[in-house]
Amino acid sequence: MPESTRMLCYLFMAGCAIMLTPSGALESLNTSVMVISKEEAIISNHSVCGMSRDSIAATGEKLLKQLSQCQNLTAHQIKAIRQIFSSGNTSFGPPSTWTSSVLDQLSQLILILDHSILQSIPKNVLMPWLENSILHSDLSQNQLVHIRESLKSSRTKRGIATCPTDKVITKEILNDDLMDELLFYTPIELKLCLTKENLMNNISAFSDYPFTDEQLKAVKDKLDEIFPEGYPPAVFSNLGLIEKLIDEKKIKQWTINSTSTVHALLDSVSDDKLRIAVIQRYIESRKQINSDFLDVLGPYICLLNEDQFSMITEKSIEMATLLDPSNCSSAIKDHLYPKAKRAFSDRHYEYSEYYKRIRPFLGGAPGEDLRALSKNDVNMDIQTFLGLKGSSLKELTPENVKGLLGTNLNNLRDNQNVPLVREWIQKQKQSDLNSLGLGLQGGLPEGFIILKRHKK
Repeated sequence: MPESTRMLCYLFMAGCAIMLTPSGALESLNTSVMVISKEEAIISNHSVCGMSRDSIAATGEKLLKQLSQCQNLTAHQIKAIRQIFSSGNTSFGPPSTWTSSVLDQLSQLILILDHSILQSIPKNVLMPWLENSILHSDLSQNQLVHIRESLKSSRTKRGIATCPTDKVITKEILNDDLMDELLFYTPIELKLCLTKENLMNNISAFSDYPFTDEQLKAVKDKLDEIFPEGYPPAVFSNLGLIEKLIDEKKIKQWTINSTSTVHALLDSVSDDKLRIAVIQRYIESRKQINSDFLDVLGPYICLLNEDQFSMITEKSIEMATLLDPSNCSSAIKDHLYPKAKRAFSDRHYEYSEYYKRIRPFLGGAPGEDLRALSKNDVNMDIQTFLGLKGSSLKELTPENVKGLLGTNLNNLRDNQNVPLVREWIQKQKQSDLNSLGLGLQGGLPEGFIILKRHKK
């Protein structure tokens, strides 16, 4: 290996910051050596990111752009970079003389600047530049808002208690479809300047506006301040992007004691964990599960836990009209079916009405009850049929299935490859399947006994 290459490898392994001159000589970036010109430097990014504070100070502005690309600068490195800018000994000059073109050249470097440097930049330069940067800068919206935040000292932030007069949110601002002016409000300004009237009259606009995460949190914090015991239904039904900031812990602090609130929340949130928290909070408040609550639950009844299911009475099932456990687990259907059967027992001889009420619960029905239904022309739809328990379906003959499906029998042929149906077919005599006239194949042939071979 050539000596120069060997030295290069060694220096990389040692984590040194190195540079290769046009003549091929290697120079280490150290305070004890002469710094070569920018045109001569070909720097390894890895080496630059590992430079010490003294090495950064020695190179001045020569490596600032390379350093700005480093993802994990240390506090000492950042301090050294800021000192270079503060000194004014750069081609950009002192911060107090910077123009918008200088800010454009800085690009990502502006994110390293601290409060004192930003305050030194003329406000009639920096503020217009920030506003225009939303359209053409490489900086993200979050980064631009962060810069605005940095312009305020921590002491000033603590001292603010009222909305600045030039930041009052007027009807004209809210009537603008884009509400662009709000984009430049800091989170603190949003929280101070938003009013209950602002939010309630424009909640859908605020909840779907493309705020930064910090700005959106400020909107939510204002809502929490206005409604400490929980949001009203008008807010629940327009949560939009705010939903992602709500967690189970927050819901447990709310007062949820009306079915209208439960209904608004269940339909507004998209996370079942949040829905479970809403259900739990309501039940804790009311200590009961009545028919109104079951109607509000509808398909969300599957989210109840075992203790909550035990609170459901036959009377509440009888009075409910929108309850639908058809998509719940087999265990839930098994739990609810006996209660539903008893709840509708007074209609047992009015099979059309009885079937209409019992249908969502049939996933928990035993084979005996399904055979009884097959004698009463219920014309079961195929989706309900496919939701039956496999163990119950195995007890049914082709004649029973024909009685259950009635006018929907042809749908069985279209679903013969569904595992539930295929398993049932394989348990039937082929001659009985033929009697259905559907062309179903795979049943037991006549005159044969199928024995399982035991492995040795």
